[in-house]
Amino acid sequence: IPNDPCYATTTMTVIVNNPPIVNAGNDVVICAGESIILSGTGANNYTWSGGITNGVPFTPPTGTNTYVVTGETNGCTATDQVTVTVQPAINVTFTSDEQEACELLPINFTNTSTGNTINCVWNFGDGSTANGCGTIQHTYAQTGCFDVSLTVTSDAGCVSSGTIQNMVCIKSGPVANFIADPMVVTVSEPTVDFINQSVGADYYEWFFGDGNFSSQVNPSHTYPDTPDEFYEVILVAYNDIDCPDTARAIIEVQ
Repeated sequence: IPNDPCYATTTMTVIVNNPPIVNAGNDVVICAGESIILSGTGANNYTWSGGITNGVPFTPPTGTNTYVVTGETNGCTATDQVTVTVQPAINVTFTSDEQEACELLPINFTNTSTGNTINCVWNFGDGSTANGCGTIQHTYAQTGCFDVSLTVTSDAGCVSSGTIQNMVCIKSGPVANFIADPMVVTVSEPTVDFINQSVGADYYEWFFGDGNFSSQVNPSHTYPDTPDEFYEVILVAYNDIDCPDTARAIIEVQ
């Protein structure tokens, strides 16, 4: 009733804002222990599930993790989610067939790590390296104890490594040497005294060339009284880890 003094009108403007188009980013795959930054786009303010702070690095746990972001602009909200897959670290383990060995004797190292490995790099501690995810053979040319390391790369591109301190200790081998007294005998006096002059040895094997042998340090041996015979005497000297060295001499019977 326009002419009614008790009648009045007013207007109100209602602004309807479109909700923001929020984007949490692309799904990602990372390795265990790596950090990642999640940043939403398309809004003014962001709140993440799982206690994540927008734009701040964090380290997710191993496995498949889904994070939801809520974006807000002018009081309107929208959500999006992203999946972060964390590949487990490879447990790097390896063995050797010898823990003590003599220099210049080969040692076999075997990778026993679990998981799918596509690349393995060995460091033998003496300046030498090798590639291979199976069994690798290495020979040490110097004495001492050596740390051995293995770095493996998984099929997902994750790198893990392990080190065994003083895994292999290399010792000097013995030096076999002896004197035969005399080196020429007669059928009437066919006995020879052997004087052991080996260095760094712990036990011995003597082979007198006539089918007889001895494990004495300084043996004596009587040869058959057959003239014009020659016998090759072999001394094999061993140290405490069974590394051998050999010395030879010829005994003549006149």
